[in-house]
Amino acid sequence: LCCVGAPKKKPQGSKMFAFGSDALEQFKRRLTEWPQYCQHLAQIPNLAQAHPDLLHLFSKGNDQTVALGRSEPSMNTAANADAQLAAGVAGMRIGGGDSGGEGNHPPLPRSLSSAMNLPPQPPGPPPAGESAPAPAASRLTTRGMSTPEIGQIARVSSGGQIAAAASGAPSGFATSLNIDTLVAASAEAKQPDAATADKVHFLVNNLSAENMEEKAAEVKSKVSADLYEWFAGYLVVKRASIEPNYHALYLELLEKVGDKNLYAAILQATYRNIKVLLSSGKVKTNSGERSLLKNLGSWLGQLTISKRKPVLQRDLDLKELILESYESGRMIGVVPFVAKVLEPAKDNMIFKPPNPWTVAILSLLCEIYNERDLKLNLKFEMERLFKHLDVNMKDIEPSMLLASRMRERQNNPDFVADKNFAAPVPLQSAASEGSLQQHGVVGRSMDEEEKTRLQTQSLEGALPNMQAHVRVAAAPNLPESTRAALLRLLPVALTQGIREIVAPVVERSVTIACKTSQELVRKDFATEADINRVRKAAHLMVSSLAGSLALVTCREPLKASVANQLRALLQQSGAGAGSEASALEAAVQSATVDNLELGCALIEKAASEKAIRDIDESLAAAVIVRQKHRESGINQPFFDAAIMQGRYPAALPESLRPRPGQLPTAALRIYDDFAQLPRAPSGPPPPSGAPPAFARQPPFGQPQPPPPPVAYPGMPPPPPPGAPPPLPPDVPSEGVADGAQDAGKDSAKGPPSGAHPHGQPDPAGLREKVAAHFDEWARVQDLPVTDAANVAFMQRLVESRLLAEDTQERFLRILVELAVTHCLGSEVPSATPQASSQLSFAAIDAYVRLVTRLVRRQEEPLASRLAFFGRALVAVVRTAMRDTDERNVAFNARPYFRALAGLLNEMHAPDNALDSSHPQVLAAFASAFLALQPLRVPGFAFAWLELVSHRCFMPRLLIDHEQKGWPLLQRLLTAILRFMEPHLRTADLSEPIKLLYKGMLRMFLVLLHDFPEFLCNHHVNFCDIIPPNCIQLRNLVLSAYPRNMRLPDPFTPNLKVDLLPETQQAPRINADADHAFRSSPMREEVDAFLTTRKSENLSQQLIHRLMLSPSAALAAGTKYNVPLINAFVLYVGVQAIQANRSKDASSGIAQSAPMELFSQLIESLDMEGRYLFVNAIANQLRYPNCHTHYFSCVILFLFSEAKFAIIQEQITRVLLERLIVNRPHPWGLLITFIELIKNPRYNFWGHAFTKCSPEIERLFESVARSCLPQQDKEGVPKPSPVPAS
Repeated sequence: LCCVGAPKKKPQGSKMFAFGSDALEQFKRRLTEWPQYCQHLAQIPNLAQAHPDLLHLFSKGNDQTVALGRSEPSMNTAANADAQLAAGVAGMRIGGGDSGGEGNHPPLPRSLSSAMNLPPQPPGPPPAGESAPAPAASRLTTRGMSTPEIGQIARVSSGGQIAAAASGAPSGFATSLNIDTLVAASAEAKQPDAATADKVHFLVNNLSAENMEEKAAEVKSKVSADLYEWFAGYLVVKRASIEPNYHALYLELLEKVGDKNLYAAILQATYRNIKVLLSSGKVKTNSGERSLLKNLGSWLGQLTISKRKPVLQRDLDLKELILESYESGRMIGVVPFVAKVLEPAKDNMIFKPPNPWTVAILSLLCEIYNERDLKLNLKFEMERLFKHLDVNMKDIEPSMLLASRMRERQNNPDFVADKNFAAPVPLQSAASEGSLQQHGVVGRSMDEEEKTRLQTQSLEGALPNMQAHVRVAAAPNLPESTRAALLRLLPVALTQGIREIVAPVVERSVTIACKTSQELVRKDFATEADINRVRKAAHLMVSSLAGSLALVTCREPLKASVANQLRALLQQSGAGAGSEASALEAAVQSATVDNLELGCALIEKAASEKAIRDIDESLAAAVIVRQKHRESGINQPFFDAAIMQGRYPAALPESLRPRPGQLPTAALRIYDDFAQLPRAPSGPPPPSGAPPAFARQPPFGQPQPPPPPVAYPGMPPPPPPGAPPPLPPDVPSEGVADGAQDAGKDSAKGPPSGAHPHGQPDPAGLREKVAAHFDEWARVQDLPVTDAANVAFMQRLVESRLLAEDTQERFLRILVELAVTHCLGSEVPSATPQASSQLSFAAIDAYVRLVTRLVRRQEEPLASRLAFFGRALVAVVRTAMRDTDERNVAFNARPYFRALAGLLNEMHAPDNALDSSHPQVLAAFASAFLALQPLRVPGFAFAWLELVSHRCFMPRLLIDHEQKGWPLLQRLLTAILRFMEPHLRTADLSEPIKLLYKGMLRMFLVLLHDFPEFLCNHHVNFCDIIPPNCIQLRNLVLSAYPRNMRLPDPFTPNLKVDLLPETQQAPRINADADHAFRSSPMREEVDAFLTTRKSENLSQQLIHRLMLSPSAALAAGTKYNVPLINAFVLYVGVQAIQANRSKDASSGIAQSAPMELFSQLIESLDMEGRYLFVNAIANQLRYPNCHTHYFSCVILFLFSEAKFAIIQEQITRVLLERLIVNRPHPWGLLITFIELIKNPRYNFWGHAFTKCSPEIERLFESVARSCLPQQDKEGVPKPSPVPAS
């Protein structure tokens, strides 16, 4: 220190003075630790001018002791919160004691002051104008953080409430990642205009490895240097923090952009948002905040360590961060964050061990790992890091840094024993109590202490005698002593598990339920004078809502917490020392699951009772208003002015507005129904020797009584209305694709009701045997694959011979019958006709998991597993088809949709054994969907469309296996188009058909945007089926063009289409596009004419062959064979293009044989046939290619050389009706119509049909002005005014 201080005494401007200034800058954040040294520096002249930011340290009363944060008495109210938590579940007050003022929350912990380079509070009195010291968060100043950023952090902490979220913040249970904390603390950077922001968001959203170069160029062009800070905040907060799987993609984008300033802005934004999360008290209580921090740790590691760049101490001191998170109980969020930062050091020659910086952090983690009672999840994170770095923990010498550190003992989530630590409340002197009150921390009065004592005593009543209610099932491979230990320790584990999660779960549930109930009850009872009726309705609603929310939210966290507590207690007591690890783990899991409902019921009760207390407080104002009205004695109807004069009653529909008098009985019944909502209580286990739950179901296809209370383990359905689905057809099949197709054929024949495979009934006892195995699978399906119980089940199933090839079909069929029977038997009718009934899909999900488990057995050959998977799909398909034949309009598609969607999701998970990336798996799904197409199973249409467009199916068909899946998707889309065609052709669009058409249109839009090459290849197949009146859908298909092509602007003045290089290239087209014509006898006649140009009455012969039989014409709605016309036009055009390549195309088109054939045919066809013929030509007007150019010339030639005005009018109609609909419009269609109306050769505006009526004339003028460029619009004639009617 003397070496630094001595040069400062030299004259300002000298080299020694500059040396001292630079040296002081390196440790100025620690100056507060040496107050005498600050006094010494204050005596140096010119120091204030050189370091004005340190003036407050030198000029204040430095004789006071500098507050370091460690020696100050803790202001934390955690003791109060812990006492309240210990006060019981049902009778406790959740959320922490008095929330009197801002000072009621703890100060900024030391872990944030040094690890984040945030200097402690400076000594001395507060600045002028302030009556009390500013909250900790408002004084944050960091190196590299600007003033707006500091203000943002201050706003996040809400005036010092850094740790307040421990009691009041919503839990992270059952919620997705919430970035509100990061968004609220975002730096106030320069914002782009809305259009630029949308474009940047769109290109980042569509970023992929294939289009990386293109997107990087767009980022360079759209994000200027002044927008770097905004873009950095967007990429870090809204992308990197919640999308860890795309970190590599975003880093590659930064490398392609290659701007160092942008990289620096990204790094700075990363540090800033990490500090925001570390400053948030939610890290201790909210798993979502910890996930964000963990993702940013991975992002920071890839930005720095992975690129051989250090994490500088002045930006983020990882070692100090770990130490101080140890003190403040924040290791639950900090240790996973640090582990993610260090992960890239594994393959880094600079930072991998034995790098001193890395080893120092690992040594500290080793020391923490050896701490007693450390949580298992933290130990797991450390073990995972060491394993990832290929470092043996025993080879790292633990550090000796924790001896001088004192960690929090109250409500510390990092250590098991600290959960129940009860620290004595220190007695405060009068002076200290006054100091606390000055800071806003109100001391606990005697009344509060008495209240806490009474709540603690009520714990015994709130948590019942657990020992009398818990149950532990006997296990053959578990010693009786271990089972007795489980029975003794389980009540303790359950109690501790409830205490661990009850506060955030109940607080969140009660807050949501109270706010909802308060608003609805005050609105509905705005004219009700009887407060008792208001209270009753509010109690019924709020208790049901709060209990249901708490029940849904607490189940999984409670299960994990109880299991962890039970493992720790067993380990501490040594009760499981003589048991196998796998058997002990299975017993822990089984005991936790068996007693989970007991804990959930207690939490549900706590939420309901607290909600009733809180809603009474919320309705206090409504009670006072009604009391005043009753005491006033005014004989007038009561109404709540605060509600009636608000904005909502007037904005509500008439049926929902409050009316004078009491609430109608029908509306009041809604509140009564809250008390009747069904619950799923866990009944007692079935007696020993009883048949399994599925075995007790009646045979499929027979009348079914109400299911027993344990019809399925853990989820009993209510009594079912109606009969179960009938027995499905079942015929043998050899392959996957053939099996699904055979299912469609055989089901169409309709086997007799009750038919069995091969016409034989199932062997006696087979159904009961399958049901027994299915019941056992339902109990072990959630266990790990390597679990002993799971492995034993698979062995018994294999030994039962049910998986033999000759019994697989029967086995799978019975499984599907059992699952569907249970699902439909659990149906609960909805209260309103608009809402769908409720079903239990537990059995369906069990079937899906069992099939996936069996398909992925490594010990079986691949061919056998593929055949088994095909049979599993066939079983679902045949059951669905038989069900729809029997039930007709009463068919319920939801069980089958759940089964197929579940198989798609399960098989989509990457697996070395077998997943949906295998071509035969995709083909099996496609064949199953083809068998269930809407023409065959109309009631499955909506589910079918969702399955075909599923994210786990359609993208795989289009991307994987080099386009080999494209024909399958084309057949599927053709199937839905064939189903929709009669409805669209006759414009008979009911509401369901409209909704289905909208979904189909959206799927085609996705294909146009993401996979336009697919539409380019198969446009002929789709145009064959799309009705002529579905113009927008046809335009959507024809507007597709390859993604690597840049379309010329069709509105370019004097655009020479024939000079474009693209017009010499053949388009993408399906190889069998003109198969209908090539297989027709017309081909020989047409080929002969194209060769010799000699044929008598060829046009009449062609017309005769293009017509359908009367019966076929009646079904198709037209007397012409539309696919044959389309194939004929395409075939002749392709022959003409090939012939013209050998000579001058520009001079030979008009006099060629194909053009002569087209001219003869368009003159000979009647009105309907000519319209379809011109439509077939217009279907080839697509993106720039040789087909588009040729058929554009054909249309223009036919228009100019037409002998009859009706031909020109029909050509105009076809072009015009495709242009007057909404976009998109095919490029070839635009350039053809522009040439037609602009070129004087065609004299378009001189034809009579353009002026037949003022409305038509105005339509032509409007379309022309939208198609022509600005300088060409002067030639468009003005329409005649519309005569007044």
